[in-house]
Amino acid sequence: MHHAFRHGLLEHTLRMAKCAEALLPLYPKVDPSLAVAGTVLHDVGKIQEYSRLEPGMAKASFTRAGNLHGHLVLGAFLIRQHGTKVGLEASLLERLEHILLSHHTMREYGAAAIPSTPEAVFVARIDDLDAKLSAVEEELRKAAPAWSSARCAPSTVSC
Repeated sequence: MHHAFRHGLLEHTLRMAKCAEALLPLYPKVDPSLAVAGTVLHDVGKIQEYSRLEPGMAKASFTRAGNLHGHLVLGAFLIRQHGTKVGLEASLLERLEHILLSHHTMREYGAAAIPSTPEAVFVARIDDLDAKLSAVEEELRKAAPAWSSARCAPSTVSC
């Protein structure tokens, strides 16, 4: 699980939004409004998948709905429910749901579908990028005490 710390979901979502903002101008075939909506909403189901993380808790636990459905399906349920309520077009809802259901890229990784639109591929790849770089950052943070300032001082040629 990536970004598994208090407010990690918010950090992940904001980092993805910044990635999307930087990359969208390079990909004119990607609908920017749909890609940004998918970026912001791709993990919305996690608010129902996990119990609230209270101060002092080591980690959140799964809710009943989280165990039964997982955040991809819960997110698609939320999108369908609220999108229908505000009158989003059926085709737009379908494309947004597809982003949520496919953002894990492969069925082996938990995706309900394989990304099949430019926006779904876009969101899935920046999600994967941020998750992997966050894992690297966490490992570097854990290893930091092993690297003293003397061994990695600015005047040192290589660390």
